[in-house]
Amino acid sequence: MNEQIGELSTQLAKAAYERVVYKEERDIVEAPEVSFAEVHKELDEKRRLFRTLNRNLRSAAHDIVVEFRDEP
Repeated sequence: MNEQIGELSTQLAKAAYERVVYKEERDIVEAPEVSFAEVHKELDEKRRLFRTLNRNLRSAAHDIVVEFRDEP
């Protein structure tokens, strides 16, 4: 999940702007390969899911009681 968030963050940065290649008498404008809005939405969903997983893990860590064999 964390790796996916990193990849989406990189994609979001690339989707945020158009790339302009300056040639002698003309400029070539390259649009982003992916839509900024779509990547932003997917990144937001992954971040929310990550937060939910993290909260559930922390909650489970505090709720679980382990009885060891050497303890009465």
